[in-house]
Amino acid sequence: THLEEEVKRQTETLESTNEEIVAMNEELESSYLRVSYLSDRLQTVLEIVLNIKVKQDVDEFLQYVLDRTVGIIDDAQKGSVMLKEKEGNFIFRASHGFDMAILDKIKIKEKDMYEYKGVEKLSHIVDVTRTRFPSYAQKDEFVREAEKIKATLAAPLKIGNEYVGAIFIDNLESEEAFKEEDEQLLEAVSNFVSFFLNYKEVLSDLIDLYRSRGILMEFAREGLLKTRKEDILEAAYRKIKEAYGKNFSVLSWITSIDRDEQTFDVISKLEDGKTERKRFPINTTITGRAIREGKTIFVNDVSSDPDYVELSPESKAEGVVPLKYGENIYTIAALELKQPFSIEDRRFFEEFSYTLSLLLRNCDLMNDIKKSYLQTMIALSRAIEIKDPYTRGHSERVARYAMEIGKALGMKEEDLENIRYAGLLHDIGKIGVAGRILNKNGKLTEEEYAEVKRHPVLSEEIIKDIEYLKKVRKSIRHHHERYDGRGYPDGLGGNEIPVESRILAIADAFDAMTSTRPYRDAMSVEKAVSILKSGAGKQWDPNIIDKAIEAILKSYPMFFNADKDQDTV
Repeated sequence: THLEEEVKRQTETLESTNEEIVAMNEELESSYLRVSYLSDRLQTVLEIVLNIKVKQDVDEFLQYVLDRTVGIIDDAQKGSVMLKEKEGNFIFRASHGFDMAILDKIKIKEKDMYEYKGVEKLSHIVDVTRTRFPSYAQKDEFVREAEKIKATLAAPLKIGNEYVGAIFIDNLESEEAFKEEDEQLLEAVSNFVSFFLNYKEVLSDLIDLYRSRGILMEFAREGLLKTRKEDILEAAYRKIKEAYGKNFSVLSWITSIDRDEQTFDVISKLEDGKTERKRFPINTTITGRAIREGKTIFVNDVSSDPDYVELSPESKAEGVVPLKYGENIYTIAALELKQPFSIEDRRFFEEFSYTLSLLLRNCDLMNDIKKSYLQTMIALSRAIEIKDPYTRGHSERVARYAMEIGKALGMKEEDLENIRYAGLLHDIGKIGVAGRILNKNGKLTEEEYAEVKRHPVLSEEIIKDIEYLKKVRKSIRHHHERYDGRGYPDGLGGNEIPVESRILAIADAFDAMTSTRPYRDAMSVEKAVSILKSGAGKQWDPNIIDKAIEAILKSYPMFFNADKDQDTV
């Protein structure tokens, strides 16, 4: 009947609706389970994030995150993380469930590495490996490990827009392993790992920048105090080694370029401190190319450069920077590293080389100034000789003897230079003493002797406003003091007298005794030495007299006999 048909239709509708409701409930339950699964695990990911310490070592961090990720993905049984090394190879940095000794043998070149664009699910990764990395698929141990894997989730790791690695989660039982939620989880994990790597990269760059600037400032400060190019270059070697650490291989610099012979001379300092000196034709070596082209060259694979000449088998990259003054090449610095130059490596070496060129140029200018000073000093010392011709060459000989004594006593280069200047100028105050007194052929009166005794003070007065001679003023003033305190002008005794003055006193006395004077002939060397020894502890320092005499006697024949025609010390 009509009623029965209506009841039947309504019943079918209700049954259909009920089926839809059941299906919706099942879908809602499934969605709830998925959301609950994802929510619980994202909560765990959040806990991982909150527990990370920014100072944590990268390998320690990767291992921790990998272990926790394998723990929160139901189908995960093993896992690994690959990262790109500085030189460009991709290597395994963390492993869960695999033998790390096997993974350590795997290095994939950057050009061979597959770049994952997002999370990818892979079946039988050993087949993928054979396709993508045929050379590594031949490694038996690696293949045996990879053959056990049925399913893999892979997610990319990036620093900025640069692909720097991947995280892999593996299942050994089923190709159907891993849910969509697992892919979402791994995406969240890979994003966080990428964030951490970005942070560490920025932090590392800032630390490197701060450190490199510090090294550069230290080098500039140290180099400005150097008066010899050899010392500046030695400081450059130390600072470059400090800056590049274990990556350093060789530092070289050109000492001369012969455009006529088309050759150049180079000094190289190796990692172990060994020094090598060589000559090369300009048409050879990467450095020669830099001379020819007059520009900076960086080669990150020296094995592929036909101009490269090996200085160390460990060198993999070379940078050559011409150091210019104006348009002319002043010298050239070349650095070899064990790994390719990064952008920061290149930038630092170029800045370092520029600083080196300024320091070397400054050294030349300083030496020019010193040479000018020295010539002036010699002229001043000879001006005295016009008034007192018997003392011709005396100041220059005293300067030489004093330097030899200083060397015997182990004095520093700077101190030796100062005592040289003091020797040249110790009697300059005699310009203010009347010539008739200086050339008197007989004993001086008390008044005349008092006039002569003024010359150390006059010498100091003459040079007091010359900043460059600040350190030699006291040496000159006190060179007539006696060890027993009975000298002049201030009656100082013992160690109150500057050591440079004590040295000058011995050198001055020896040359005076062995030279002809208006009032007497020159003494023999033997007699002069005897007087020096007998005066030890009275007129001269007994602690240095023996070494001083030994140094003088070694140099006496050369200096005394050859000095009359010498124009420089």
